[in-house]
Formats: sequence, C-alpha cells, structure tokens
Amino acid sequence: MFDHFKKYRALKKYRALICVLALLAFASVAAGQFQRTRPQSTGSKIKILHAGLQREYRIHLPKNTEGKKRPSLVICLHGGGGNADKFSAMGMSDVADRHGFIVVYPNAINGHWNDGRESERFVEHDRTIDDVSFLIAVVEEVIHKHNVDRTRVFATGMSNGGFMSQRLAIERADVFSGVGIIVASMAKPLKTKFQPSQPVSMLFMNGTEDKLVPYEGGEVQVNLFPKLNRFRNQANGSRGYCISTTDAIDLWKNRNAISTPPKTKKIPNKSDSDGSSVELTLWQGGENETAIALYRVIGGGHAIPGRKTTALPERFVGRTNQDIDAFEEIWQFFDKFGRKHAANHLSDTRVDRTLPWVTHEVALKPVDFVVFSSNLIGSEVSYHIYKPPTYERSSSRRFPVLYWLHGTDGGVSGIRPLTRLFHDAMVDGSIPPMLVVYVNGLPKRLWSDSKDGSAPVESVFIQEVIPHVDKNYRTVAGRHGRIIEGFSMGGFGAARIGLKHADQFAGVSILAAGPLDPDFKGPRALRNAPLRDFIMKTVCSDDISYFKTLNPWQVARENNEKLHKLDVLIRQVVGKDDSSFADNESFHEHLKQLKIAHEFLVLPDVDHDTRDVLLELWRQDKNFYHRALEPSKN
Repeated sequence: MFDHFKKYRALKKYRALICVLALLAFASVAAGQFQRTRPQSTGSKIKILHAGLQREYRIHLPKNTEGKKRPSLVICLHGGGGNADKFSAMGMSDVADRHGFIVVYPNAINGHWNDGRESERFVEHDRTIDDVSFLIAVVEEVIHKHNVDRTRVFATGMSNGGFMSQRLAIERADVFSGVGIIVASMAKPLKTKFQPSQPVSMLFMNGTEDKLVPYEGGEVQVNLFPKLNRFRNQANGSRGYCISTTDAIDLWKNRNAISTPPKTKKIPNKSDSDGSSVELTLWQGGENETAIALYRVIGGGHAIPGRKTTALPERFVGRTNQDIDAFEEIWQFFDKFGRKHAANHLSDTRVDRTLPWVTHEVALKPVDFVVFSSNLIGSEVSYHIYKPPTYERSSSRRFPVLYWLHGTDGGVSGIRPLTRLFHDAMVDGSIPPMLVVYVNGLPKRLWSDSKDGSAPVESVFIQEVIPHVDKNYRTVAGRHGRIIEGFSMGGFGAARIGLKHADQFAGVSILAAGPLDPDFKGPRALRNAPLRDFIMKTVCSDDISYFKTLNPWQVARENNEKLHKLDVLIRQVVGKDDSSFADNESFHEHLKQLKIAHEFLVLPDVDHDTRDVLLELWRQDKNFYHRALEPSKN
C-alpha cells in the first residue's frame, strides 16, 4: 500500500511538472507572438547631458523629405509612468513619414514630467528637475543638427505629457508655434502665472468621461493602487489639480485675441462599438493667425483617440474613441494653424537691411570672421570668433563659448585688444580655454529688438548666431557650455538677455552696465542726451513704456521664478570710480530684493574702462568662468 502511495505522489508531481512546462511553453509562444505584433519603438536613441544629469530622447527622421527645404519639428511627450520607447511606437512616427517632419520623443526622469501641477506626490522631483530647460535644450540640439525651421516647432503630449506641453506653451511661447494637448488641461498653479510672451495655436483633445483628468477640472486621478504604491515605497499624495478644459481655452482665446465666433461640427461616427463620438470646435482669427481647436470626445475616457493600446484597462481609464486618428489631426492643425511669425523671413519689409549687419573684418590670426545668411532679416550677418591655442591642437575636444557683447559704438575696434587680453589670460591659466564670440549687435541698439521691427538684434543673436556657432565649431552645445558677458551697453545686454534667456546660459557676467536706471533718466543718461534720444527713437519708437519692458529691472522681475529654479551663475561688476556706479549699485539692491542669487563686485580705483575692469576682475575673481562651466566638464 505504501509503495502504491509513493508511486501515486510521484505520478502527481510528474503530471504537475508536465502542466507547468506546457504553460511555460504556451506563455513563451504567446509572448513571442505578442512581441511580433506589438508596435516597435521608432527612431534612434540620443543621450544628452543636461544640468549634470544624463538625459535622453528618441529622434525619428522622416522617410518622405521630397520638396522639403527645412523640416518642421514636433516634440512628442509621453504620459506619466511611460517612456520614449513606448510612446514612439504609438503612431506619430507614421504621420511624420507621411508628411515629412521630424518627431522627437524625450524621456522624463522616472516617468514623470515636472508639468507645473506642484503635486504632493512629486514634491522633491519637481523641486530639483527643470524639464522646461531640458526640453528647450533638446529643441536647440535638434534644430542645430538637422536645420529645422525655427518658425515651425511644435509640442504635443498625452496626460502628464499634455500638461507638460501646456507648460511649454505658457513659459516658452517664443519657441513653440503650436501645441496639442491630449487628455490633459492646464495645471491649476499655472493659471495664476499665465503670461505667454506670444500667441500660440492650441489644440485640446479631451474625453468628457475621463476618469483620471476630469474634463471639468479638479483633482487629477485618485490613486488606483494605494497598496501597490506602499509596496513600491511610493507616495500616495495628490497628483495635483487642473482647471477645466473650457477655462484653459478661454485663457488662450484672450491671449490670442480671438473675438470671432467659433465653428462647430460633428465628426462622422466611424465606429459603433466605441461608445463615444467627437465634436470639433474651431476658433480662428487670432493674433499672428493663431487658432484654437477643441476635439470634445463625448463619452471618451483617458485614452488617445484612434489608438487601441492603453496603459490601463477600460474600467479604469474609460472608452477609447476610434472615429479619428489623434496624431494625424494634431499634425494637420499644426500645419495649417501654426503661428505665423511677424518677422517672417524675406517677406518682412520692416527690417532695415541697410544697417551694418556685416562689419568689416578684423584680420587677426586666432580670430575667424564669419558671415552667414540670416533668415530673420533676409540678408547676411557677421560675427568674429576667437579660438584658443588648444582648439587646433585638440581636434576632438569641445569647448565652452563666451559670448561677448560690445558697447555703444559697435565694438569692432575693441576686438583686437580684447583678443590679446583673453588669449593671455587663457595661456597663463587665469581663465579656462574658451571660444570667444564677438557678436555684432549694431551701434547704439541696446542689444534689443527695436519696437518697429527694423532691427531684430536680440532675435538674430539668440535664434541664429548661437545655433550657427554650435553648428560650425566644436562647442559644448547647450546652456552649460555658454557664458554671456558684456561691458557698458553690452553689460545692459548681458543683463537683459542673460536673465531673460537664462535657460541658454550657465553664467551671466554684467560689467559696468548702462543705461541701468529703470526710467532712462539717470545722471549718465542725462549727461549724454543725444545718445539717449537716438536710442529712444530708433529702438523704442519714442515709447518709454517699451524701454521699461526691455530694461533689466523689469526683465529680472518677470523672470524671477525661473531664475530661482535655474543654477545660472550671475555676477555684476562695476568700478568704484565709474560714472555708472550708482545705477549699478541700485540694480544690485533690486536683485537682492527679488532674492535673485548673484555676486556684486566693486573694483577700487577703476573707472569706465574695459581693459582695466577685465584685468582687475581676473585678478580678484579667477574662478567665475570655471564655476559657471563646471557641469560642462562632466
């Protein structure tokens, strides 16, 4: 009896083993079939160093480029908990191949974008990760490498990626001509900070029965798996709050100055089984030909229309509409309604092409004289660039770039003596080896875009000179490889451009800046009334309110929050005997009141002289450039 029992148990174990092996074999075959049918990631993976962290993105270059002079660019952002690999397989790459644009899929850190919701769940993450700056760095890198049309850069994303796209539209309206938002709205904290610098065409594609991001606004998603979160040691706090889709549209209607009534139509119902339908409302006639579109998915849930794959079962996220292809609709909107730029290439007759956009050449061995064709002004533009001795000796090494902004007279006469100073300082180790770009900012133009559009000095510098340098020289591309520095009027330019575009520079060095009084009525300005009158007329069109918007006082105030988040190193320097000392000291106090971290150095026995300022400065503060550029060494 006992032997029979042993044989029975052995047979039972054998049968169990056979069942397990059969199940494993079936699972293996099923997995193989799933892998064969599962959409595959598209594009190539690119790594990028940003803020001392290794980040990455996928880039998909279109197969169809026929007839395309300069491609458009779409930044496509995955949802919370997702990644670029999976999102690149969702279908936007197919649309890119059909229409010939570049699509980029950036990766968030730990699957989460810092989208402005200020959620309890991601407090530490959002305090330390600046995704706006990261995404702008990705945009700049792709533009430089692939000759992208800057006037046709767009962003789209779903859920967390949609909220992030919204934040990009608000905070970097200068970069994005159109934004498409899927199953997302606007983070509630961003409503109080809603001040886009330019109009942006906006598309919303939201389900009325979204269980995670409520169409009418409110808290974003209750925790679906609190026990699992505890097991994974994750916080169970709120994911933050959003405003309603209607409220977000109203904000953009006001910003884009849209007053015409909308047109609404029902999209043909192609699927009877998806339990949803789509209604399209379109507002047109906005500033710079912008528009707003709402794809109201009636009965739809937290899913991308036209895509059957969702991250969670339908009982959690709601229904997926099959009447439209979300990505195709978004591209068609971008292509037709992307913001038209006021300074639109050669068609902009306001640009004064008789201005000295090309200076005479300073013939100096370590300095290149560069002339290139500007799309913004429709003529050629020049700059000079100094290459340190190690540049030619190290053919694979990349170098940081110091952008030097000249004073009132145009600066060409100063290139030769400045080059000697920079060269000697790099040779003796006082400052690190850098490329030095002498930017052409035109005489007496305040390093600003003129109000009448005749002299877009700032735009040419930021949008064209910097990309041209990165494309043609071995630079440490990105903000952690750049410093902006200027003297006198160039100090004014370094202050206003550096603080405004802090996501472009690791260091901002403001030397004896002027005119640095908030009303352009300081002692130095009044002593040189003809120059003041010329600037007011040519740059500001005799509008003092325009000058105030350009002034570093106002720029610092407007960009205060961004400056607190970025690790940009700011220093302000002035000679004790300089006639602009009082104005500089007042500006220093202004930065202190705003709690903007900066260094203020007063140089004894130094007046308004570039050479004396630099030599004394390098004697007192040898490490500024090193400290600013430290992340670029990684």
